[in-house]
Amino acid sequence: MAYLAQAYHSKGRGGASLCGYHQGSYETIGTAIERIRKGKGEYRLADWEVNFNILDQFVERDSSRFITEIQIPILVGA
Repeated sequence: MAYLAQAYHSKGRGGASLCGYHQGSYETIGTAIERIRKGKGEYRLADWEVNFNILDQFVERDSSRFITEIQIPILVGA
């Protein structure tokens, strides 16, 4: 299973998120989520995440080639 990118910080309309990518089946995405959470640094993260399918079963038959973007919101304040 390969990971496409290190975690990065993204700031959109809904606030800031810590983001990364997962390549592989949906059953193995938990590994990528944990990797991003471990690399959080000083950020305090929400206990949920949003996943966006980039390549999925509608475009790629081989689930090991699926690509998913993972966004974990960064919490601000107390």
